[in-house]
Amino acid sequence: MKTLKEAYKDYFKIGAAINVGSYKSYEQIIKDNFNTITCENEMKYSFVCDTSEHYDFSRGDELYNFALSNGIEVRGHNFVWHQCTPVDYLATFEPDALWQRITEHIKLVSGHFPKVSCWDVLNEAIDDKHGEYLRDTVWRQKLGDDYYIKVFSYAREVMPHTPLIYNDYNEFIPSKRENIIRLVKDLKEHGIIDGVGMQGHINVPEVFSLDELRRTIEAFAALDLKLHVTELDISCPPINTDRTADDLTPAEIEAHAKLYGDVFAIYREYAKHIESVTLWGVADDTTWLNYAFNGKKRNALLFDRDHKPNEAYLRVTEF
Repeated sequence: MKTLKEAYKDYFKIGAAINVGSYKSYEQIIKDNFNTITCENEMKYSFVCDTSEHYDFSRGDELYNFALSNGIEVRGHNFVWHQCTPVDYLATFEPDALWQRITEHIKLVSGHFPKVSCWDVLNEAIDDKHGEYLRDTVWRQKLGDDYYIKVFSYAREVMPHTPLIYNDYNEFIPSKRENIIRLVKDLKEHGIIDGVGMQGHINVPEVFSLDELRRTIEAFAALDLKLHVTELDISCPPINTDRTADDLTPAEIEAHAKLYGDVFAIYREYAKHIESVTLWGVADDTTWLNYAFNGKKRNALLFDRDHKPNEAYLRVTEF
């Protein structure tokens, strides 16, 4: 049986999101299968900095050092987001003070983790509501509608040689995809972006189609920027049901595995445009989808709750 990184050595890097609470339980899986990792939370604002502006990098350091000591790349994730951020505290800042705070943060965090392969500079800035464009965040309210230009420009200034990425979800929904492209084109015109992060959270069987995935990759590839699949998982059962993984039928397990295989087949088809594909987790016992939304146990990844390769793993690696 091939490992993931063996199966994809001629296509793109394969990664996983890991966290300090669970990575040791599947340390060998990580070493065997992945050549890049993302800290699930440990580099985010609220995980490294409190409202007294005291920094504690110990959790991020643990994952960063584990990865680098095993020859695994680290993606930086992330600087500016409307979550994992002390929004109420930052809302008390005047615009100039908030700008000073976030630029200090970017400079300090990027300097502390100098060997990352890239940074997700801005996360999920596009609004989900139809007809809207930018999400109404503290960053937009205080720094203006062009805050994303300011943030990327500063990131480029302090990290001139590090690839800078914009990252978002539901990229395969046409209206949201168009808004992501609008923002990315603006950043590209300023020469301050290197890649697009397509999160890839797929909720089967609704709000997703392979045709739209293909259209998304082609639309982003046309921007002449590198593509990163940054947070891939496929929820089974879907998040909008009360059923759990214990209720799945053999047919549903087969459909889940087939969809994983079909998604990766499309990624392989467009491999020349794709820098990396990162799964948002390692095994189903610790996927965030067990706790999010209505808190039901779900299958989402390529290793089961016993940390064994599942049927989806076989579809992804045997082609």
